[in-house]
Amino acid sequence: MRRFTSTDVILVAAPLLWSLHIVGTKYVLGHGFLPMSFLIIRFGSAALIFAVIALIVEHTLRIDGRSDRLRVGAAAGLFALNQIAFVFALRATTAVTVALVFGLFPIVVAVMAAAIGHDRLSTQTIIAGIVSFVGVSLVVVGVPGGVAKLSGELWGILIALAIPFTWAGFSLLIGQPMRRYSPMRINAVVLIATAFSVLLIGSSSLDDQDYTAPTTLAWISVVYSVVGALVITNLLWFKVVGRVGAARSSYFLNLQPFGAAVLAWILLGEEITPIQAAGGVIIAAAIVISRVHLDTVTPID
Repeated sequence: MRRFTSTDVILVAAPLLWSLHIVGTKYVLGHGFLPMSFLIIRFGSAALIFAVIALIVEHTLRIDGRSDRLRVGAAAGLFALNQIAFVFALRATTAVTVALVFGLFPIVVAVMAAAIGHDRLSTQTIIAGIVSFVGVSLVVVGVPGGVAKLSGELWGILIALAIPFTWAGFSLLIGQPMRRYSPMRINAVVLIATAFSVLLIGSSSLDDQDYTAPTTLAWISVVYSVVGALVITNLLWFKVVGRVGAARSSYFLNLQPFGAAVLAWILLGEEITPIQAAGGVIIAAAIVISRVHLDTVTPID
């Protein structure tokens, strides 16, 4: 019988720790933090920490080649949009809804890869896409309160749909540079570029932010989102991905959206309606059908 190793523990724990970040962000945004000021504080702090670690280990953050620099820059831009969509979706709808919609990511990346010629559009991918569309439709119409409440959630749901699409685009852009540079260097550069992007977009929110408004738990959640979710968990994940490979580890990432939905139910008291639960199960089935084998990158959030 195969022994349960520390690698197995990290493969399961890391996606769940990222799930906790989703729930923590929902709490932060409801307890004193403005969305953009939260992002600026989070990415500014994480970029500094990650850059120092990367410089100590690798002694440089240099990315050679115009093509790689363009890809990394474009990927960072998409990641900034991804994170902006993430916080504003959480402001407008439930963490359960956002988490389950993010479960579309494996299907979206498969379809996008086929569309740009990185992979062929197989019957398997088409079926998975149709199944996932059914699943996300149930997640949408199953919002607490039913269709009568849908209009109040609509903007949040539409913004949430941008999350898997921007993340899929990020993953496809960063794939080639990740083959030539270490994950640590790539992530340090991406985090620095993202920090500058969110600062440029949302600098006015720093003046509008009341820094006495957030609760103690909200500040603790911010620290966790920086040190726990962005730094420690990513470093551990890079280590195990190097051992088991991207293909095997990618299946464990599917725990993240469904873990976040359950944690939002337990910790925030959010409702998971039976229709949304059914939608989540159907999205999970679509992931199994798709069997994505692309070398996608690890969520930095």
